Amino acid sequence: MDDRLKGEEKAEFVHNVFESIARDYDRMNSVISFGRHEAWRNYTNRRMGVKSGQKAIDLCCGTCDWTISLAEAVGPQGEVVGLDFSQNMLDIGAQKVKQTGLNQITLINGDAMKIPYPDNTFDYATIGFALRNVPDYRKVLREMERVVKPGGQVVSLEVSKPPFIPYRKLFYLYFYKILPLVAKFIVNKYDEYAWLPQSLTHFPDSRKLANDFREAGLQNVQVKLFAGGVSALHIGFKKEGEPMRKLRIILEMIKFEHSIFALPFAFMGAILGSFYVNGTWPTWGQVFWIVMAMVGARSAAMSLNRVIDKQFDVENPRTSMRAIPAGLIKEKEVIFFIVASFVLLFLAASQLNMLAVKLLPIAVFFLVFYSYTKRFTWACHLVLGIALGLAPLGGWVAVTGEINGISLLLFVSVALWSAGFDVIYACQDAEFDRERGLYSIPSYFGIPKALKVARIFHVFTIAGFITLFFLTSLTFWFGAGIIISALILVYEHSLVKPTDLSKLNTAFFTMNGVLSFVVFAFTFIDFIMR
Repeated sequence: MDDRLKGEEKAEFVHNVFESIARDYDRMNSVISFGRHEAWRNYTNRRMGVKSGQKAIDLCCGTCDWTISLAEAVGPQGEVVGLDFSQNMLDIGAQKVKQTGLNQITLINGDAMKIPYPDNTFDYATIGFALRNVPDYRKVLREMERVVKPGGQVVSLEVSKPPFIPYRKLFYLYFYKILPLVAKFIVNKYDEYAWLPQSLTHFPDSRKLANDFREAGLQNVQVKLFAGGVSALHIGFKKEGEPMRKLRIILEMIKFEHSIFALPFAFMGAILGSFYVNGTWPTWGQVFWIVMAMVGARSAAMSLNRVIDKQFDVENPRTSMRAIPAGLIKEKEVIFFIVASFVLLFLAASQLNMLAVKLLPIAVFFLVFYSYTKRFTWACHLVLGIALGLAPLGGWVAVTGEINGISLLLFVSVALWSAGFDVIYACQDAEFDRERGLYSIPSYFGIPKALKVARIFHVFTIAGFITLFFLTSLTFWFGAGIIISALILVYEHSLVKPTDLSKLNTAFFTMNGVLSFVVFAFTFIDFIMR
């Protein structure tokens, strides 16, 4: 087979190749990459930061492994399209999709160079180990850029050419000479797997491909090499207005959507305090300024944490591609955002009452202090707990102008809940923290003991809510919320084991967001039903 085929001739040949190897595709992928392709894809998914409810298109989706993982990330409210020109590959992928029960996936037989969707449709356009096989990869990149929204990501995971020449020659020996023989032995297909390595011959290296991304109109192009450069990840962003781009990067950096962790507890404190002290609902004006205060406080805290920890984020593989270490935004721009966030927090407090203003320095102290505690104490999780526990206490103070025993009980309960889930989250960085001399309960005591400590914290959280139930006029509805919350915590802890942290993000992000909403919702219902 002549590896210089172009245009329709190449398209027809490649189509025939993939039609013929469809049944063996998954097995040979594992053989070719020594099982590493899944780890590369998982890393890519984390780096993309796919969010629930978003839309993605996976080009040349093959047997749909990446399509399925994208669908799991966008959730039931999202949408993922898998496109491939090989019906045999799609048929196998459709069987996998059916087994998963994911209804948000649509599979279509189509051409990656003529994507059948209008401009600005998707949040992500991905292509995995197929860009080198299309007749005109530059045209595919332009098509991917066209169909993503402003600020959307174009993502390629592809075989590449190692930059270190001796290693490249060794890789070529394996890829060009040994791989076809292995394929002949395992699946009795030599010619097809002789073509796949040859498709790399005229394909650009990672640096040239990054330039091609830019020529396609993409910006902030990021490159990550795997296994010394035998595989490369390229991510480019579709251009958007500069102010909006900077704001989007900052909001992604601080995980703004995770404000759901604390905001429901702030509302809970406001409702409890208003009824306990004033005998009525909070005003809409109070609710508005509580939201503004929470947005300002959390935005300032998370941005500060990213600035203060930037040296560790660079060194930690899990965080090395966050906005500041990746160079997506300048530190001084984040500092400006921090100042603006603190101004918003002060303005909100001044619109509520004088006690809120007087307590503001204490809140600011803990928001700033937390980021330094991991440098000298494993009790850093408790400091974070105090910072987040200020949410319900702040809501209470905002509507009452006072602090009492009930408000402090709510504060302690939420603080322990926050500290517990932060202990769980820190388990994934235990080894890194030990190597860098950083402190956390997992790094200091080990992951098994850390998970036990997290369980103890959460037991006291539920005990605090139960005590709150008996000390106030809360009724059956709040009690039902406590029971559901306890079950959520039990489920959360069942997801994370000392030897298996693969479901940690589900335990941390999803379940804690659900728990905070459940506690607030049943508190709200409790007063509505009176």
